[in-house]
Amino acid sequence: EMATRAVHTLFTVGGESTYREAVRRINATIANLNSEMKLLETQYNGQEESYDSLRQKMELLTEMYDRQNELIALYRTRLSSIQKAAEDLTKQGDALQKKLKEINEQMTQEEKGSETYKELEDQAKKAEAELGKLAVQFEKNETNAQKTATEMNKAKLEMTNLMRETADLQSRLENMEQAVEGSAEAMGDARDGATDMAKGLEKAEEAADGNAKAMRDVGDGAEDM
Repeated sequence: EMATRAVHTLFTVGGESTYREAVRRINATIANLNSEMKLLETQYNGQEESYDSLRQKMELLTEMYDRQNELIALYRTRLSSIQKAAEDLTKQGDALQKKLKEINEQMTQEEKGSETYKELEDQAKKAEAELGKLAVQFEKNETNAQKTATEMNKAKLEMTNLMRETADLQSRLENMEQAVEGSAEAMGDARDGATDMAKGLEKAEEAADGNAKAMRDVGDGAEDM
């Protein structure tokens, strides 16, 4: 019965099937995002540094980062469940060891070959068999822990790479946006300068017209004299 409880603890704490389905679903999403990234690179072949290309790439990288974050959280939860299972297995093992010790002590007080001795001997064999099953389950639990830890470390490394690439893209996009703003400001200054020049020319023309009129007036006056 105790070995049965051990197996139950190992495969139901954390929901084995639910866990595997969640991992599969997230990895499938990440695979789809990688496919979209390759498609994007093909679409913007020769224009990889364009603003639209970098912006769309940034969106995909952000989505990948979020999915990797979900994956790591899932692995952490899984490791916590495995640790709990290990603790349960250890407690059950300790209880069996204690029971086996008590049985052996009782056997020393009974006459070998007696009915009581045989009953105790059967109990000892069952306890040892259950201990063996617990040991197998404990080893499987340890294997699951190592595998999950390895997968989580890989996800963390991928997440670190995504953080670096995202930060680099963000910086490049900000520089492009600042450059566009600077160009717009320069164009605005140029427009203002052109307007001022036009106003100056207009005033110069008015002044020239005034001078011409003055000269005509002087000429008219001379003729009158």
